[in-house]
Amino acid sequence: MQERVSACLDYEIDYRIVRADGLQRWLSAHAQTICEGGQPVRTLGLVWDLTERKEQQLLLSQQKELAEITLSSIGDGVITTDTQGITTFMNRVAEQLTGWGAPAALGIPVSDIMQVVDEASSQAVENVASTCLQLRQSVGTCNRHLLVTREGRHIAIEDSAAPIWAHDDTLLGTVVVLRDVSHLRRLTHELSWQASHDALTGLINRRAIEGALGHALANCKANDQHHALLFLDLDRFSIINDTSGHGAGDLVLQLLAKVLQTHLRESDTLARLGGDELGVLLNTCPLHQAMAVAEGIRQAIKDFRVPYDNRFLELGTSIGLVPIDQNSSSVTELLIAADHACSVACNTAYVLN
Repeated sequence: MQERVSACLDYEIDYRIVRADGLQRWLSAHAQTICEGGQPVRTLGLVWDLTERKEQQLLLSQQKELAEITLSSIGDGVITTDTQGITTFMNRVAEQLTGWGAPAALGIPVSDIMQVVDEASSQAVENVASTCLQLRQSVGTCNRHLLVTREGRHIAIEDSAAPIWAHDDTLLGTVVVLRDVSHLRRLTHELSWQASHDALTGLINRRAIEGALGHALANCKANDQHHALLFLDLDRFSIINDTSGHGAGDLVLQLLAKVLQTHLRESDTLARLGGDELGVLLNTCPLHQAMAVAEGIRQAIKDFRVPYDNRFLELGTSIGLVPIDQNSSSVTELLIAADHACSVACNTAYVLN
C-alpha cells in the first residue's frame, strides 16, 4: 500500500542528457502523477532546459573555490565580516596571526578575535573593521599597531579594511587585511637606534644630542626654562690607545659611560660627540646646579681607574659649561661656545663660557 501511495506522488527532478550530436544539456522536470485505482496511469507536467543556470552555478562554485584557495595561499591574514562586524571568514594566515581557528571565530565579533593596541602607549585602538563600517570607506594601514593574539602575544602588524559592496551598492560587510611586519619594524627600530646612537658605548651620538639641544632651546623660548650644556674632552685617552691598544681604549669608554650615567638624573642626556669628546645636556638645571654637576663629573673621572694588563688606566678631563636660556641663539653656537670653553680649560678643571 505504501508503494502505491508513493508512486502516485508528484515529483521534481533535474537530470542531464546527451544529445545525438554529443552536446550535454541539463533539464528540469516538474510533473503531477495521475493515478487510477491507486496505480499511476500517466503524468502531466513540464520539462525545460536549465543548462545555462547550471553552468552559471558551476562557474560561481569554481570562482568561490578559486577565491578561497587564493585567500588561503597569500601571505597576509584576511578576515571578512558582515555589516554588524561579525566574522564570516578567516584564511589560514589570519588564524595563525590571531590564534583563533576559523570554526571558533565564525559568528563572533571581529573586535573579539582581533584586539589591537598602540605600540607606544599600549592603549587599545578602535578595530579597523568597525571604523570602516562607520565611515563606509576604506581605512588605511597604521605602522604603530600591535595585534594581541588569543594567547596574549603581541605581533607588529599593518592593518587595513575595505567595504564590500553588492552590485546595487548595498553594503555587505568588510574585508580586513593583516600583515605581519614584526621583522620590518624590528629592523626599522634597529636602524633608527644605530642612526642616533654610538655603537661602542650605547650613548646617543652628536646628531641626536643636537636634536635634543634644539628642543631645549625651543623650551627656553616658550617657557623661560634654564638648561645647561657640558662639553667634556677626555685627557690621556689617546695615550691609552697608543700604549695599550684600541681594545683598551674601547673598554675605558664603555666603562666610563656607565659610571657617568650614575652621576646624572634621568632627565639628563649623556652623548658621545666623537673620539674622546662627550656632551651632557642638563635639562631644567640652573647655573649653580650645573656647576655642581660638572664638578661631580670631573671628580668621578679623576677617581676612575680601570685595571688592565697588570696596571691601571686613568683619565682626566677638561669641561666647558654653557648655560642655555632665552638669550641662546642656536644649537651650532651652543656647541661652539662649549667647545671653546673646554679648549681653554686646564686639565681636570672646567670653564664657564
